[in-house]
Amino acid sequence: MRKLAIFTGGFAVAVFAAILLFPDLNRWPVGGACAGIALLLALLRRILPDKLRRRALLCCAGMALGMLWTGGYERLFVEPVRQLDDTTIVLTATVTEWPEERDYGVRVRTRAELPQGGHTDAFLYLDAEYADLQPGDRVTTVAHCTFSDENTFGKRVSYNTAKGVFLLATAYGEAQIVRPAHTPLSTIPAQAIHRLQQGIEVAFPGRTQTLVRAIVTGNREQLEPLMISGLNRTGLTHTVAVSGMHLAFLAGLLNLMLGRRKRFAALVSIPVIVLFALMVGCPASAVRAAVMLVMLQLAPLLRREGDTPTSLLLALFLLLAHNPYACADIGLQLSFSAVAGIALFTQRLQNRFTAWMTPAKGLKGLLYRGIRAVTAVLSVTLGAQVFTLPLTAYYFNTISLVSPLANVLCAWSVSFLFMFGAVVGCLGILLPGVAGILGVVAVPVAEYFYRVVTALAKFPYAAIPARPELYLLWMGFVYVVLALTFLLPGRKRMIVPCASVAITLVAAIICTTASLRASPMQVDVLDVGQGQSVLLRYDDYFVLVDCGGDSYDNPGDIAADRLHSYGRTELDLLVVSHYHDDHANGVPELLDRVDVKCIALPDVQPESELRQRILTVAQQRDIPVLFLVEDTVLKQGKATLTIYPPLGEEGANELGLTVLYTVGQEDVLITGDMNTECEQKLLAHAQLPDVEIMVAGHHGSKHSNSQQLLEVVRPEVAVISVGAYNRFGHPTTETLERFKTAGAVIYRTDVRGTVSLTADPK
Repeated sequence: MRKLAIFTGGFAVAVFAAILLFPDLNRWPVGGACAGIALLLALLRRILPDKLRRRALLCCAGMALGMLWTGGYERLFVEPVRQLDDTTIVLTATVTEWPEERDYGVRVRTRAELPQGGHTDAFLYLDAEYADLQPGDRVTTVAHCTFSDENTFGKRVSYNTAKGVFLLATAYGEAQIVRPAHTPLSTIPAQAIHRLQQGIEVAFPGRTQTLVRAIVTGNREQLEPLMISGLNRTGLTHTVAVSGMHLAFLAGLLNLMLGRRKRFAALVSIPVIVLFALMVGCPASAVRAAVMLVMLQLAPLLRREGDTPTSLLLALFLLLAHNPYACADIGLQLSFSAVAGIALFTQRLQNRFTAWMTPAKGLKGLLYRGIRAVTAVLSVTLGAQVFTLPLTAYYFNTISLVSPLANVLCAWSVSFLFMFGAVVGCLGILLPGVAGILGVVAVPVAEYFYRVVTALAKFPYAAIPARPELYLLWMGFVYVVLALTFLLPGRKRMIVPCASVAITLVAAIICTTASLRASPMQVDVLDVGQGQSVLLRYDDYFVLVDCGGDSYDNPGDIAADRLHSYGRTELDLLVVSHYHDDHANGVPELLDRVDVKCIALPDVQPESELRQRILTVAQQRDIPVLFLVEDTVLKQGKATLTIYPPLGEEGANELGLTVLYTVGQEDVLITGDMNTECEQKLLAHAQLPDVEIMVAGHHGSKHSNSQQLLEVVRPEVAVISVGAYNRFGHPTTETLERFKTAGAVIYRTDVRGTVSLTADPK
């Protein structure tokens, strides 16, 4: 079994190197060199020790295959699709998944026919009228095609190719739909998961239905944004994304139902596990878990011992053989890293946690089993985080501190909701009335889960950002402690390493807070993706201007975390410039986590859904709302906040508020998304001073930040709040040139992350 692990491990190393580390590498000569080394090792039988030689031979053979297969895959499957980049063709494709609603219609995954022969997976974008498409439908339409490894403005991206989608096609005009008379066999898994979701909708009421559907099928489209944010902060996102945990629950449920007949249970479990992985769309985590569980079930049938490294690397081999670009999938990296950490550290941690305990009977025995169950969940969580923590810090800039506690508290409820939800959901297809009665049983469990997640997510330091240097140093210290604990000989108690980690964390938080407060005045332009959120501070007076964006973390969470890093849980004033998502979609989450004394809003667009949502949450929390229709000046000590009312005539961008923040000799100007015409009205309306800091209007759009405005305010520093690889092309070259001509130093959140500027008002 270990021979297979060495071979597949070499294959995976080569693919990761070819795709991630050296994307411009010529695969053929490197693969040939590895094959030559493998051949040489096969001939050197009497020179090298036999065991070492065979391992090196297998590793080099795997690396040779990995390099050669990656090159061959690109030639066979990628290059034909790349030739369609920026072309318009008559596209014929077969729908493979149910449509997803988008801002401007629907997106559906298809198997598209290539003009030169062959097929490729493609995302087809259609008008909303085609939302009733279903797997198996054949679509023919005129479509503009683009290769999916670049966004609209030429920036390299990997999230589509990592999922095996190499073509993006936007349909023009009418599409012809042909629905097959009989359901194709290839669409049965997609049809089955759709029926299961319908069964869950019938069986469970209210938000219990939404949670059960997310846990059982991984479909979290209808989860509330506040819940998704809470899951991210508490490290429980894996509970609503089909993973190894869910398939382990499924296997456990089948074994429980089939009793102790291991071979019969294995024969039944293997096809069910494979079918479920197909039903949920074969994400990397599900494929990895399915392969490992199938091999575990095959062990008793073949009278062989199971081997975790072999199973893990075989699953990785199968995924990368199907699509080498899958190595860039964050889900794949997190899934395999988690299992590797669990395999290496979980049992050791469990032994350390329970070393002081001795088995007992009666009441003490019950307590013993309870403690072992809790420490088992804790050990699995900590083991999984050993290798996933650096990845989450790198990709998401987040370290969840309450994740171990959250997993201990919620593990039993997730297990129950998955197994009960799967059974009752299937029953909902056949006997909806009975399923509806049984579904009520899950309501208190779902409410428990909601309450635990919500309560833990509200903790000021439930999750900390990874970017401050002290937090990165603390994370490095954690790994040093972990290495010393497990590598040094002798039996050591866990209390000393745990206490040292906790003490250094508290020290890092205190020192970070002190460093942020070192200057009396600070302006933080937060990295919220394509959006805007600006935190203004003078001494202990905090004002937030806007709270919206498309970042992975909710903009409300980002703003709340930043406020908490100052040691504050209260915001003196929230100003919303206008009612667009990129400036205000994080407000409900912010109000849920932070005490806001007052909200300032433009008194426009009463029909706006976002405005109504903000007002509803403000009313629920008894927060006073100030509607601005004229110039408003607010003073707090030496700080003066001047807010100008909307000056435009139509359009949310032109009906926004403008903020001028002054402390002593320092001025900060925030113009929202107003265009050049509205900027002229602002210049005629107000006597603007020279400003030290200007937050660029409309994220650096060429239609804002006019030369006339810059000549008047003459900013010393311009900060552009903009998302990386955004589809609008912000900031534009024209805007950057105008700021440079005005003599401003330019900082961008897409390049630097959160931009923090300190100033001395004197």
